Amino acid sequence: MQPDIEDPDPPPELVALDRVLDRLLGLLHEAEADRLDTAARGYLEDAIEAAMAAAGRARDNDLAAAAAGPIGDAAAVARALLAELRSSKARSESLVNKSLELRRQAIRLTATALTVRRQPRRPGAPRPTDGLHGIRVLVIGDGPGLVERFTMLLSALGADVRATSSTREAVEGAWIFHPHVLVCEVPAVADSARALVRDLRREDLGMPALAVVASADAAFREAARGAGFVDVLAGPVTFSDLAAAIRQAVEGPPAGLPATRIPRTEPRR
Repeated sequence: MQPDIEDPDPPPELVALDRVLDRLLGLLHEAEADRLDTAARGYLEDAIEAAMAAAGRARDNDLAAAAAGPIGDAAAVARALLAELRSSKARSESLVNKSLELRRQAIRLTATALTVRRQPRRPGAPRPTDGLHGIRVLVIGDGPGLVERFTMLLSALGADVRATSSTREAVEGAWIFHPHVLVCEVPAVADSARALVRDLRREDLGMPALAVVASADAAFREAARGAGFVDVLAGPVTFSDLAAAIRQAVEGPPAGLPATRIPRTEPRR
């Protein structure tokens, strides 16, 4: 994750957090596959990226001073994770729990930074740019782990995120929340993808939708895109991949490529 503001003289608190996060990420990449199961590795990667994104929000000196407590807490949790990864007795359950705590601290740091940024800024200070700031995302899925993960992590990048567990709730939420994009947890069955699009199209939502599946072959991807999904993300879905896909869905396809979205029905009367 790139910081929101490139500060040639970053505050020491953030330098310390950056260093421990870099060491943690490096050690994670070097860790033997048989020491970490897929779930634990995924939680760790997401937690590190969320903390990096949150640190980017507190990049300038004014914010770092105001967010010194959350920065220190996030660094302490990251150091605990680093120590556990270095241990030969690291347990997946403990790593997941510490990853969840790091994510919570990242959200706290983000909330602090965003609150401070609403206050008057010093003359000449650059305005921050958040990766997903101002983008409203509606997550549809019945898997609590996945929904919680996406909600917390996308919030850490500045998105306004709501989650629903059914198509009916999603439709009701969409008319109230007016999301820019839908993120849909879909079984890797073409008929299920088509059925979901059919239900959303019936309600005339007319917004881009991403399909997230555990796995997907070429036939499913083709069927899902043909039904109206702008993209299909197959597991393990990384936080970076999802954020990039959301930006692409909202900003539109590259020049020369057609836009794809949940098709609208006839306009409502």
